[in-house]
Amino acid sequence: MKQFRILAVPISLLVLLAMLVGCAGPKSIFPDENLETAIRDALGKPAGEEITVDELANLTTLNAPLSGITDLSGLEYCTNLVELSLNGNQISDISALTNLISLSYLSLYENQIIDISPLVENSGLGEGDEVWIEENDLDLSEGSDDMVNIRTLEDRGVEVHYLIPTPTPFSIEVIPDEIKPAVPGQRCIFLVVATDEGEGSSKGQPVNLSATVSGATVTIEPQAASPGLVAEVTVIPDEGTLGKTLSAIIRAERDGLQQIETVTIVM
Repeated sequence: MKQFRILAVPISLLVLLAMLVGCAGPKSIFPDENLETAIRDALGKPAGEEITVDELANLTTLNAPLSGITDLSGLEYCTNLVELSLNGNQISDISALTNLISLSYLSLYENQIIDISPLVENSGLGEGDEVWIEENDLDLSEGSDDMVNIRTLEDRGVEVHYLIPTPTPFSIEVIPDEIKPAVPGQRCIFLVVATDEGEGSSKGQPVNLSATVSGATVTIEPQAASPGLVAEVTVIPDEGTLGKTLSAIIRAERDGLQQIETVTIVM
């Protein structure tokens, strides 16, 4: 009797463990719940029902714009995807797309992608395929890694859709444009205001200011001023400038665009 009780405890534990394992749901392939939801919709699979690798391999089209997707892990099992639309999400890493060699249409615009090298590594992307990557966090300056990757895809016949940001034109106003009479050793103050003159990628961004005056000490505060805000330029002429006329050169720069104004200081 005692021997039976000793064996009964481990047997009951095994039964309990088996019940717990049986109650556990199927393990998800997709860490991102929003991506899993999109996959389930595309497959017609209700929540809680296991998604198999074979089912993913049969998926050819996935449209999941504006779905709050941040992680594409698991999408690598969709090996026969032909059309993939993921615009308007928060995706930064697209390495899961490297081996999706059946892709012919890929829409990734309005995300947070910082590296498109996985698309170059995708040997299936070639002649006649389309890739949309506008409005991501890419460096599209000439010679950058991202531009080199775009050129590589284009050389393979891929039609890559992207937008190179256009700087916003601006103007500056200097008040006053002449100071007289000025006294050596005493401060001469004038104001600089920048104004945006149209649309572009840098609208509303600060303008970098600098000033030079031969024969004087110059300070600017602040050195980067947003459009509409006032920057103060202080010029203190040297003692040996009495009777001379000085020229203060004000330079404003933003995104490769530059404006120059001159203030005359009559001593």
